[in-house]
Amino acid sequence: MNLEELKNSIRNYPRLNILEALIAGFVIGATSLPADLILRFIAEGSASIPQSKKVDFYGFLLQKNLSKAKEVLATAKKPQNPCIINSLQSLKQDFPCKICKLTVPDSQIKYLENCADLFHSKCLKIYLEHQIERQVYPLNCPECKQEITENDISKQVTEEYFIKHQQKGIFIAMNEQLCVLECKNCGAKLENYKENTNRIMCPNCRISYCLKCLMGIHDTKNCDEFRKTVPLMKKCPRCCEGVNVKKSGILVCKCGAKFCSECLNYSTHCKCLTLKTNKLV
Repeated sequence: MNLEELKNSIRNYPRLNILEALIAGFVIGATSLPADLILRFIAEGSASIPQSKKVDFYGFLLQKNLSKAKEVLATAKKPQNPCIINSLQSLKQDFPCKICKLTVPDSQIKYLENCADLFHSKCLKIYLEHQIERQVYPLNCPECKQEITENDISKQVTEEYFIKHQQKGIFIAMNEQLCVLECKNCGAKLENYKENTNRIMCPNCRISYCLKCLMGIHDTKNCDEFRKTVPLMKKCPRCCEGVNVKKSGILVCKCGAKFCSECLNYSTHCKCLTLKTNKLV
């Protein structure tokens, strides 16, 4: 947008003072958001935010922190002055939903915390649930690609979908890098909440893993010693836990799976060997 176009857009909001117009120009130039959306957002803040809170509102805008600016706007007291109410009513305009491209009346507007794009609530709900079903992570705004907060997701999708998202989308920091650990048994994402611990437990199926080698828990051995025992073990095809092989036969893991020690296929009888069950203690 050139300077002349910006001036023409600002003229559509005559209630903006010089400072607010300058702030709007800065935010428009510093972000990829539509000029009319920014101008409308600032105009709403100007009309509804108490004077004592406007410094915070303007400060967050200059920092390009739209999430915090929206918090200030959201917590502002509802205006009682009829003139201010009329001012807000006059600002009502229709903007296109970024998903269906149809206009979004003020009564149906849904903002996201990390961006200023507009959506129909129904469109946003369908989009998020579709992304969760496709196992797309992280969940981003379909327009500006900013990551959508957990708070926004929980408000928009059903409890069933939010639980799916939590199971698939928990990240943990390990060795100063962001790592994603997935439970080998149920596929849930794991997060290490406790400091100074070498183990992590899946909140879904309760199976624990060593954070250093990502194998099963081995309290009596260090990781190197435990690795030496791996050739004497077979991985359960269901939960990937190591099962000690005392004799060839049908192995029974502590998760309940029964499988052949030779071909690792689920079986209670297998042509690979003479039937015999070795239970894991």
